[in-house]
Amino acid sequence: MAVAVSPDGNSIAARQADGKLLLCPTSGGEPRPVPGPPEARRVTSWSADGRALFITEVDGLVARAYRLELATGRRDIVKEVRPPDRAGLTLFWLFMAADGRSYAYQYFRDLSTLFLVDGLK
Repeated sequence: MAVAVSPDGNSIAARQADGKLLLCPTSGGEPRPVPGPPEARRVTSWSADGRALFITEVDGLVARAYRLELATGRRDIVKEVRPPDRAGLTLFWLFMAADGRSYAYQYFRDLSTLFLVDGLK
């Protein structure tokens, strides 16, 4: 599954079924694995310099973004986000921009109203 195209357009970051990340050359040829263990996290973008991927994970109601260095497999946390109002939150995603500082998040909220009615026959 393709997940992100490099800034220079020469590579696509793709995930195998086992979670292992591959860099696939757009001109053809053999993909090369990204060092490190398989990633359960979501790839959101490449870094502007093309040397890293931004990976995000959601743990409950906390989303964390990591910079994954392609040469070494080293992961460093760059951002942690908690929605200001967590009532009814059902899904939560974090997206990082190529600069590693800008971000956006999206969530779905499922709120309902309970009505209590007495005396119906």
